[in-house]
Amino acid sequence: MNLFKLTVCELLHRRGNFLLGVLSVLLATAVLSGSLLLLGAYDRRAGEILAARQAELETKIQRLQVDTVSAMGHLGFNIIILPAGQNLADWYGDDYASRTMPESYVQTLEKSGLVTIEKLTPILRQKIRWPETLWTVILAGAGGSEAVPAGQVDIGIEISRGLSLKSGDTLQLMSQRFTIRNVMPQEAAADDVTLTLPLTAAQEILGKPGQISEIRALQCRAAWRDITRIREEVGGILPGTQVVEKGSEVLAKVAAIRLVEEKGAAQIANEQMMREQMRHSVQRTLGILVPVILLTCIAWIYLLTSDNTALRMTEIGTLCSLGFSSGNVAAVFLMRAALLGLLGGVAGLLISTIVAHGMSVKLFALLLPCALLIALAGSFRPVWRAVHRDPADILRGDP
Repeated sequence: MNLFKLTVCELLHRRGNFLLGVLSVLLATAVLSGSLLLLGAYDRRAGEILAARQAELETKIQRLQVDTVSAMGHLGFNIIILPAGQNLADWYGDDYASRTMPESYVQTLEKSGLVTIEKLTPILRQKIRWPETLWTVILAGAGGSEAVPAGQVDIGIEISRGLSLKSGDTLQLMSQRFTIRNVMPQEAAADDVTLTLPLTAAQEILGKPGQISEIRALQCRAAWRDITRIREEVGGILPGTQVVEKGSEVLAKVAAIRLVEEKGAAQIANEQMMREQMRHSVQRTLGILVPVILLTCIAWIYLLTSDNTALRMTEIGTLCSLGFSSGNVAAVFLMRAALLGLLGGVAGLLISTIVAHGMSVKLFALLLPCALLIALAGSFRPVWRAVHRDPADILRGDP
């Protein structure tokens, strides 16, 4: 009779003992694989939640950025470059600069390749006494993309109402006649009493050829959060200037973007830290529980194998007396243990796969040998002790 047949006979003779061993390996394998799958599922779920939080934050920021672009487009500009000696308190109060700087500064900025600001508009603004009406108004000359065509003028709504003027009419200013191009909609008090001419015409009337009082610019999106950077860059190109950020709506939206980013990043970091702490807590618990269960299963298999070999000592002694070596007899019981581990391992892994809705082939192939090791570890010592007893002592019934 070969070893395989002997192993099958052994299994059939002690089926209950064998099934209890299979159940023990099944439990150990299921706990081990379930723990790994649990941690993997937790990591995946945590990653999905954090990714969703990040996507939600990016969507919110993108929405705020779109609103800011719209606000900037409506405002037209949000950076003003003024002469270095201009008193900002006077400028805020009068809404025009009393000092001037060369118009060539605009070309210098354009040629510098500066990317943090764009859409440069040279402006010359000054409060004057309009001799033809005896009104005090603000005279403005605009160049660049905001330039008024030669011979034309844009007037504020209060001037239009006070003088009953409309688009297409003409008015006289400093003995020069201009055709009204647009009546500007009501905005701020200063703009409502402003006459906007071509820059060269304003320079001629004010006696300041080649001079401007400010440069209006649009702050590009890449520099929304870094006005200091813009000041440094412009100061390096135009040393005799200062930079003012204007437009409360835009600034409020930029501040909102910064606040959302900071709060969102902090919330994501906090949630990530909490999930890491929870994972470490689960990992510590499993790190204690899993070894205890594995050792318990090994001990249980040890007891089952010890009981089986104790009850089969007569058969072991008979086989040894018939010429079977201790190695051959041990092989029967170890093959039984290997089959026990294989069946219990496959059953435990299949149960974990069903409960977890899937398991990778790599993990399955890694854990199945662990099940065999559990069964062999629990069986080796009692089998070794049984097969190394003297057959004569066994057959005499000596303890």
